[in-house]
Amino acid sequence: MVVRIELSRNHHLQNLMPPIKMIFRVIKQEKSDSQLLCHYFDEQVYVFSRSHKMDVSMSIHVALSGALFLLNSTFLLTEWGATVKLEWVCEFVAALMHYSLLCCFTWMAIEALHIYLLLIKVFNTYYKHYILKLSLVGWEC
Repeated sequence: MVVRIELSRNHHLQNLMPPIKMIFRVIKQEKSDSQLLCHYFDEQVYVFSRSHKMDVSMSIHVALSGALFLLNSTFLLTEWGATVKLEWVCEFVAALMHYSLLCCFTWMAIEALHIYLLLIKVFNTYYKHYILKLSLVGWEC
């Protein structure tokens, strides 16, 4: 059984007058080692402590979305680049499309590596300057 107590926006459970009184009724069956545990769980502290991994995952998704946007944009420029009489424009659009395609593949591989670290290597997955290293690999291809 779970009891959730929510407070309005800027209120905290500190120095309450009158204090909160909770009464629990526990029915134990014979030969049962069950016991009643009551924990105070502060969601704000939990969200703050877990936000680091969520920020890294979100920044990886944003970078992959940016690489996909760059790929789609260069794909739309290919028809225009083929009609321009300057030869370097076609080569520049082709090089930009090749770069964006490599960035997409690299960011997909980075996302797969990050999911591996989150699911398989659950413990000891903190790396110093993790997102900076991923960005250097992802955008430098």
